[in-house]
Amino acid sequence: MRWLRRILGALGVPLMALIAITSIVSASNVQQLSRAHFEFALDVYKALAASSESLPGERDAPSNILFSPFSLATVLSMLFLGAGSSSQTAIQLRKTLHYREISYATVHRAFRSVIENFQDPYYGESVSSFNALFQQEGFNVSDYYVRALQEFYHSELRVADFRSDAAGTRDDINSWVLKATKGRIQDLIPGPIPPETMMVLVNALSFQGDWLFPFDRRNTFDQGLFFLSPNERVEVPMMIGRFKVPLGYSPDLECRVLELPFREKRMSMFIFLPDDMETGLSRLEANLTTDVIKALFSTLKDEVVNIRLPRINFQEEIDARSALENLGLKDIFDPYRADFSGMVNRKGTQSVHIDQIYHKASIEMDEEGARGGAASALSVQRLGKFGEKYFEVDHPFILLVWDYYSGMALFLGRVANPIAASRASRQHFVSPQRLALIPKPWKYFPVSSSNICNATRFVHSVSETLPEKDIARPKIGSSCIADVKIDPVNPRRLQVTFSNGACSEYPTVWMSCWKAKYEAIDSFLDPVHGGTLPCLNCRVREFYNAGEAISPAPEQLLLDAGQALQVEWKDGHISIFDSDWLDVRMFQKDRQQERTAPRFGFTEVLDSEQALYDCLMQLELYGLSFIRDVPTKTGQLRRFAERIGFIRRTHYGEVFDVQAKPDPSNVAYTSGKLQLHLDLPYYHYKPGVSVTEDSKARTNSEGNIIRINFSQPQRSTFFPGPPNEAEKWYQAMLEFHDILHRPQNLIETKFPPGTIMMFDNVRVMHGRKAVEAGVSRHLEGCYVDWDEILSMRRVLQHISSSKDQNVSH
Repeated sequence: MRWLRRILGALGVPLMALIAITSIVSASNVQQLSRAHFEFALDVYKALAASSESLPGERDAPSNILFSPFSLATVLSMLFLGAGSSSQTAIQLRKTLHYREISYATVHRAFRSVIENFQDPYYGESVSSFNALFQQEGFNVSDYYVRALQEFYHSELRVADFRSDAAGTRDDINSWVLKATKGRIQDLIPGPIPPETMMVLVNALSFQGDWLFPFDRRNTFDQGLFFLSPNERVEVPMMIGRFKVPLGYSPDLECRVLELPFREKRMSMFIFLPDDMETGLSRLEANLTTDVIKALFSTLKDEVVNIRLPRINFQEEIDARSALENLGLKDIFDPYRADFSGMVNRKGTQSVHIDQIYHKASIEMDEEGARGGAASALSVQRLGKFGEKYFEVDHPFILLVWDYYSGMALFLGRVANPIAASRASRQHFVSPQRLALIPKPWKYFPVSSSNICNATRFVHSVSETLPEKDIARPKIGSSCIADVKIDPVNPRRLQVTFSNGACSEYPTVWMSCWKAKYEAIDSFLDPVHGGTLPCLNCRVREFYNAGEAISPAPEQLLLDAGQALQVEWKDGHISIFDSDWLDVRMFQKDRQQERTAPRFGFTEVLDSEQALYDCLMQLELYGLSFIRDVPTKTGQLRRFAERIGFIRRTHYGEVFDVQAKPDPSNVAYTSGKLQLHLDLPYYHYKPGVSVTEDSKARTNSEGNIIRINFSQPQRSTFFPGPPNEAEKWYQAMLEFHDILHRPQNLIETKFPPGTIMMFDNVRVMHGRKAVEAGVSRHLEGCYVDWDEILSMRRVLQHISSSKDQNVSH
């Protein structure tokens, strides 16, 4: 005990006060530290979030953040141990670390208790914390400080030679960190260490936790979708499970929280998922406080939850120095203000300051559990030279790995991209909230059929956006181009003859609309472009002006071995159209009749994978699909929707009833006429597909549902009329309201009992006629997101391909 008294006395701590309590480290010490620690963790996170930039080349998507608050707090507390007791340096450290209400001795004793607890064999190898002091040989560091580090932080002392072998010493430090973190943190110190460095303080944290409820690898869907922003997404392996775990929700924050406990039940991972994909995360980050987190935790209740969670594997390096300086911790970096007199032997004349703080953290999360590593290092230099519910994690979120015993945040971060290291799989698409009246070669969310994208495939690499393995060719077409010529009567028409004898005219104004020329989305709002309306992998010609713009004539035509038609326009742009793409879009009545929407049998769709696949493809291509012969009893709509995937929950619940009520709270509950509309337009992330069933008979001979198969922002490449109507139609394009209500663009259908109708809620507007007096009706509806539709279709496509391969073998 004598040497301990000498150390503490040398550091300027009142000796008698410490002697009276040296034999006990109470739980309240750790609780005090944990409260301060969490305040510090949130401060650093918010500082990093405020300064973090978007991912390179993207303005909308935030970047990943990951750090270990415990690791960073440990090295700063090791600094606090050596700061002058009443110096401005110590005051700033106390303020930044929220130690103002905690005694000097309590801080270090509590850290010792936490570190020793992490080393308890009872908890296995789930978490380990290691500290080291790399000291320049001959540097006059205080023996008392070294012993205090060993006593309170279990730090080992290593002699280094920064002056003559800086590179070798850096390698030694990085090797020590690599071993301590079990290979997860490499090259903590990336560049050369200045030869003036006297000490390097290092903390390394290693974490490995197995889930209390592991996910089944057989259920993992490798092509799950994660939205980086409303306009961009990536494919990620999506783990799927159903567990009884704590789930909570804060209506004020508009955020849900999920707790995933680890096997020892001492630690858990918390996932904070904002409701709003675009602005929810920034609002959540701006309002993060300990009181808010406590309030959110207070809503946690054990519930059976269907979980979809992406696999995560990434490493992040933070600019800890800038974050701490923004929090007011500045003196430690100032060679003239830093006071670490407790570190240096008082007989010496050397003054030291902090040159840099290195911090890296990595996390890997899979079906079995989570593994992570973090390391922090401080380089100290001599004066003068010198970071049953469903819970689908499909957009950016905050994660926290929390230790219940110590109250320490082992990891805290923002997951903006679960596969940040791999950018090749990103998919760009146009958000209808950002663009209005912009034709696109495929609809909102994913469309992966080659009959929609082949026109641009030769010019712009569609494979980066829509992988070829997801492409399903239609049955129509598969024909080469035998001949092409300009119509001698009307030079703004092309006559294309196919090898199977079919012939069709194509208006050049329609062809120029799908010119293969990629331009930035924002040029739509830029008057410099003269009204050019860009869209994904295509460029809409300036057909809104009279004359040549509305009736473009080609300059030159070329055939590529019958497989593609190349059109050079007078403005110099070149379009390349695949033969199958043109064949499918023939301007002939018989060919258009082949595209008439079929109706699918209810039992057939439930029992047959091929029937379900065809039904979903019909929905994907035309935005509309009908299912007939549905039993008129409760539960059939849910049965059908869950055959596809998860039902989208809204404020109406999962399955909602639509029927006339005496005192309606919504126009849907009246019997009057409804204008054409989209459902829930005020939602930022709108439900993708509306599934509606008429479950009650009625005598209205006209029916009462109107569906429209046209929506300009998501317009298909199929033209809705004959060639001689094309120029008139494009001329009137800005008269959107008039076109919307033209009879030839409307689908009016009876909706008999026992029918389910699916329609694209973003692409297809819908309404109804007034219900006749005395006629009752009862509709049941729900929403399914496009991700569910495409997920099921891909699975069915894979099953079908596997069967075909087995048959061929």
